[in-house]
Amino acid sequence: VGHQVGDQLLRALAARLVAIAGAGAPCARVGADQFVVAAELHDTELLHRLLMAADDWRAGVTLGELRLSVDIRAGISEWRAPRSGVEDLLRQADVALLQAKEQGTVAVVYQPAHDAEHRRRVTLVAELRRALEGEGLSLHYQPLVKLTDRAPVGFEALIRWSHPTLGQIAPMEFIPLAERASVLPDLSRWVLNAAVAQLGSWQRAGLDCAVSVNLSAADFADGGLPARVLALLRDYQVPATRLLLEVTESAIMREPQLAAQIMQQLRTAGVRFAIDDFGTGQSSLAQLHALPVDELKIDRAFVMNLDRSASNLAIMRTTIELGHSLGLKVVAEGIETPEVWATLLRLGCDVAQGYFISRPMPAAAVAPWLHAQRAQLARNLDVAEEAGRVTSLSARGGPHV
Repeated sequence: VGHQVGDQLLRALAARLVAIAGAGAPCARVGADQFVVAAELHDTELLHRLLMAADDWRAGVTLGELRLSVDIRAGISEWRAPRSGVEDLLRQADVALLQAKEQGTVAVVYQPAHDAEHRRRVTLVAELRRALEGEGLSLHYQPLVKLTDRAPVGFEALIRWSHPTLGQIAPMEFIPLAERASVLPDLSRWVLNAAVAQLGSWQRAGLDCAVSVNLSAADFADGGLPARVLALLRDYQVPATRLLLEVTESAIMREPQLAAQIMQQLRTAGVRFAIDDFGTGQSSLAQLHALPVDELKIDRAFVMNLDRSASNLAIMRTTIELGHSLGLKVVAEGIETPEVWATLLRLGCDVAQGYFISRPMPAAAVAPWLHAQRAQLARNLDVAEEAGRVTSLSARGGPHV
């Protein structure tokens, strides 16, 4: 929505909030989109009315010809003995509000333990900014292999952070923080630079690897992304076909036309694309078909219990058929057991990724792993040929990395 509609929405919400609170509960606007209500602790009816209003606002607020869905989050601080000052109460409410946003719940009541979590988040964001300019960040690479013969087809670059005092910090903790603190574009840029630089190093060493790198929605807001990617490939003398960019459906759907233009520019140069976490977004088949995509990467939620879930099995079968009908390779991530592997092989899935194949490894371990994998593949083919099951290596297409 535009600024004018945004202002109308804020005035409508403020009027509704004042009406709900009543004369006995003062209200104030304390931020661009934040309001404060002061109420008696025993006034649980007010909280109930606020929660009911949040449900109504999510269902839609009408402004002229527009109807907008609005998500409301509330952080609640309680004024008890020993009594805190107003500034401290506001700070506690703000900390609780952050918890509500992270948990996806309408309201959270402040607890003292939240302070330690908040301090850790603030510290991590500051330390992450420093790590981007210094040391501590690295890339690990998780292999992707053909399901038919385990021949390697590439690696996914995954960021790791080793802090000198806090130790290993999980990506699932610091990446959401980076996104909320607007550090994610810098983090994505670091990953892309490091991955292409590593590709160049492998290329010079005679190791032809393909690497996939994840892009965020923020990357597609960067109109200079195609030029930057192509400049990196040129500087490190990496063939564009060795780079595969993974992007989620939700990231594309934020600005589908812009995303399609950016993808097309890079695809024309030879860079390949995969739709990551497929099945969790909101793209239509028409939109998917119009995008220059090479692969569908099915979300691990549909893969991990594939052998024990009839619904996941049906989803996987349909998705594989869809991908193949569109001329796309289908990749399954999160494979952890031989049973899931066997099921995917039976369904005709093309490429596999997961702990059953290998955990992510540092760059120095990639070449030894590849040599060992190729040696094992050659032994398997020799055994198969001796048994009369394979007539020639060329019939299988040979290993490709």
